[in-house]
Amino acid sequence: MKKLLLNLLLGIVSLISRAETPRPAMTEFMICTGWPAKNVDSAATAQALAKANFNTVLWPLDKLEICRANGLKLLAEHVQPEDAKKLAKDSAIWGYHLADEPKAPTFPKLATEVKEFRLADPAHPANINMLCFAGELLHEYMATVKPDVLSYDHYQWWWGSHSHFEKLEQHRDAALATGIPLTCWIEANANPNVEWGHDYSVIPDNAVKIRQSVYTSLAYGVKGIQWFSADMLFKPGTTELNECGQQVAQLNSELAKLGPTLYKLRSLDVFHTQPLPRRTHESQHDHWAQVVGENLLWGMFKDAADTDYILVANRDIHDRQQATIQFQRAGYGRKVKTVLQLDKKSGEWIPFTSKVRVLFVVNLEPGDGQLFKVLKEENSVSK
Repeated sequence: MKKLLLNLLLGIVSLISRAETPRPAMTEFMICTGWPAKNVDSAATAQALAKANFNTVLWPLDKLEICRANGLKLLAEHVQPEDAKKLAKDSAIWGYHLADEPKAPTFPKLATEVKEFRLADPAHPANINMLCFAGELLHEYMATVKPDVLSYDHYQWWWGSHSHFEKLEQHRDAALATGIPLTCWIEANANPNVEWGHDYSVIPDNAVKIRQSVYTSLAYGVKGIQWFSADMLFKPGTTELNECGQQVAQLNSELAKLGPTLYKLRSLDVFHTQPLPRRTHESQHDHWAQVVGENLLWGMFKDAADTDYILVANRDIHDRQQATIQFQRAGYGRKVKTVLQLDKKSGEWIPFTSKVRVLFVVNLEPGDGQLFKVLKEENSVSK
């Protein structure tokens, strides 16, 4: 019996010793850009990015003190695990960028690197950005690498918006299945010629296109928006925001207000209204919350206190859409106490008025979105 107990004890110890180090957690909503111009003063660039409501910059490790001085966090590239070990308690570090758009043959090596960084610094994520191919490649990546964060890029205005929502669906599913945060890259300049370096001019509908990219992604529960890239935000050789930079800064100011709530929420589902984009779905007819209107989508969320949230977005980049939010009278609607809307300028929750507690109407500008908190009778407005 003693031998059996000893063997059991040794087995337990062995399992514990082989257990993986817990994944680092994100501590705030990420508003990031990367690769600032090298021919511009780094301190001035950091100051300009902070003023434009960025909170994170993808940059080499030697920019750490510049980021710290400007209230930014550094997503450090070209870093080794021994560097990470020294930075484990540094609050100015966001994490460590290991690779961009890796191919499948590199996955085993990346898996080893992720483990090494996790052991060296359990407090900060190892970051890898994936190309949006998804499918079997994404499954293999998640199973092999076991990343701390799922970051991906799909530049819909360059590569085609027909698969924008399909990519969001696939990456959201993968992130939720493994319990890790989802972040995405968005092109700051929607002109498709930018990618090939032919034409950097700003197209007339750039602002509404990048707004639509942001709010539709937020409805899918992303915990970070990353802008590609820093050099598209400034006039050449300066730290003065160009037209794209000003548009991004405006969206960042809204993200700075939405982020403290959004990064704490758990994504439950995402529904669309007609016409349905590829690989998306409508809500069930008996779902407690319905959104009625054309070209809309809405994400359903909960916080740790079991409070419900709805983020409604307008997929349409041409026309304003009216969204009617309905709560089923036969069920959940009877429990609704009030609906609050997050003011994207002040960051405050304000009552969203309606003559009846089961129906609310909001007008959404092209590409825009709004976040609502649904309080039940047992909820407190202060939550």
